[in-house]
Amino acid sequence: MKNIQFADYNTTIQFARYNTGQIAMQLIGALESEYPGQPIARATINVPEETLAADETIIKDWAENTGIETALIAAGVIEEEPVRHVMIGHVFAGVFRLTPSAIQAASQTTN
Repeated sequence: MKNIQFADYNTTIQFARYNTGQIAMQLIGALESEYPGQPIARATINVPEETLAADETIIKDWAENTGIETALIAAGVIEEEPVRHVMIGHVFAGVFRLTPSAIQAASQTTN
C-alpha cells in the first residue's frame, strides 16, 4: 500500500487482527520519514459485541485520531462512506469496508 499522510506524519499501514477476529490497522512511520517504524496511531477499535463482515472495521476518528478517516479514504484503504455507525461510549464510530487493495494487503499479513 502507498504511504498515508496523517496529520503531520508520513506513515504506512500495518494490518493485524484483534482476538475477536476484527481487522486492526495501525499507522507507523514510513521508512523515509524521521520516525521509521515508530507507532503513530491505531486507526481502528475493537468492539467485541459488534458483528462485522470480513471486510469491515471500525475506525476511531476522534481525539488524537481526528482526520484519520479522511486520510484512510484518500489513501484508498477504506471506502468513502461508512456502512453504518456504532455508539462507542458517548461518540459514534464509523464502520467502514476496506477497499479491494486493502483487503489484499490485510490478507497477506493477517492469515
